[in-house]
Amino acid sequence: YGPVSPFEFVTWAEKSGLIDKLTRWVLTAAEQQCREWRDRGYVMPFAVNLSPTNLYDSELIPLVSRLINKGSFGNGMLELEITENAVMEDPERALQTMNILSNLGVSFAIDDFGTGLSSFTYLRKFPVDNLKIDRAFIQDVDGNDKDAVLLESMIKLGHGLGCVVTAEGVEEQESVEKLREFGCDYVQGFLFCKPLVADQLLHWIDSNDWLATRSAA
Repeated sequence: YGPVSPFEFVTWAEKSGLIDKLTRWVLTAAEQQCREWRDRGYVMPFAVNLSPTNLYDSELIPLVSRLINKGSFGNGMLELEITENAVMEDPERALQTMNILSNLGVSFAIDDFGTGLSSFTYLRKFPVDNLKIDRAFIQDVDGNDKDAVLLESMIKLGHGLGCVVTAEGVEEQESVEKLREFGCDYVQGFLFCKPLVADQLLHWIDSNDWLATRSAA
């Protein structure tokens, strides 16, 4: 079929009821990749996106617990990314699941922050470590005063909640400078690198010495 976007195949996986099995496979494969990289001297945390229904999958917590006990996902090496709308579908149940996983050492990121229907009442309760600001607020930040105000406010909100803040979809150096001015902690986007397969990622890291994080072993 050629390249198929995640938006398309994830949508169909959710509609067909296969998303929980798909996510379990992704988590298992991520742990294996994490272990392989660690054995080769690369220590890097993994972030895995969750679908809204995954938070209510009865097998999610036992699976993550087993993967952490293997060792590769211990010490904060696994971050789960969820959207605002995902946690708001059933916030009390989502909070329960997130708290259990957080106690296991899993960190959480709110993905595409600013585009959902989050409630600040619940947001302050969730064990969130990272707010990832949606690219919609980044792309026109230099030419739109309102976007700049919203962006700076979201960064301050994230820090006020005790989170680090990541800007998504960064494609221009000017955006990096503005984000640095606003105190944003991390940036990601095509300006730095496009999506890569595992071996290509290691080559990219090795060619950028300032990025390499190698284990003492």
